[in-house]
This record gives sequence, structure tokens and C-alpha cells, in this order.
Amino acid sequence: MGTNIRISLVIQLMLGMATLGLAQTPAVKKYNPAGVFAPRTYSQVAEVPPGTRLLFFSGMVAQDEQGNVRYPGELALQIRGAFENIDAALKAVGARWEDVVKLTYYVVDLKEQDLALLRSIRSDFLPTTDPPASTLVGVTALFDPNVRIEIEAIVALPAQ
Repeated sequence: MGTNIRISLVIQLMLGMATLGLAQTPAVKKYNPAGVFAPRTYSQVAEVPPGTRLLFFSGMVAQDEQGNVRYPGELALQIRGAFENIDAALKAVGARWEDVVKLTYYVVDLKEQDLALLRSIRSDFLPTTDPPASTLVGVTALFDPNVRIEIEAIVALPAQ
């Protein structure tokens, strides 16, 4: 098979994958630059290449489809519930956890043990290599006094 035919077949295959929603996200580079702390559970920098579609997810909490807060006051269950809701939203837009480039956590009355709990539960969802950039913010309150955590996500997908 000639080189031009092989190239043509590769291009057709790539176009077919994109049509089916199987195209890979352009390589988002996640790294920890020299001279700054190199965490294991998140990346300091996530570089999104040109031609990438960015999706900004609203803060997700442990709510059911009717808007009722699940597990009032129970941080561990609310963390898992928020991640499950993000998981559902990712699937709805054809994304995976590997496509998440940034997470921001808002935790009411943040305590030291809350961080260990959050890290433990998020490890069930996030990739262990090249985790997204991350920010954790302790707050005094969220929109509902029963909600202990809210999580925002930024996702990078191939351009349509």
C-alpha cells in the first residue's frame, strides 16, 4: 500500500472517530514546574492547547434530580455525592475524568481531617497519573446550611 493511501486511510479513520465522538482530547499538559511544590494528588499547571473546547461546570453538590440535598451535614457522603454528580455531567457531554483540567473545592468549616477525607474519596474518581489542577477553599457557608461541599470543574474536549 502506498504512503499516500496509508495517510488517506489514517485521515479518514480520524475523521470517522471524530464523527463518532471517539477522537481524543488534544494533549492537555499537566505538570509541576521546577521551583514549586510538586504535589502527588493534583498538578500545579494544566496547559490546554489551542483548538480545544473548554466546558465550565457549575458547582456540584450532593443533590438529587429534584434539588434535594442528600446526606445533610455528612461531609464524606456529600463529597462522594458531588463527585457522582460530576461523573454524570461528564458522561452527558462525552467527557471522562482524564478530560478534567481544574477542580475547585469549597468546604464549609474546613478542618485538617477534611482534607484527608477529600483526598481519599477523590482518588476513587480522578486519574492517578496527571491529575487535574486543584484549589481548595474553606468557606463559612454555601447556598444551603445542609451543604458542606461544592465542587466546580473545568473540562477540555476536542473542538467540534
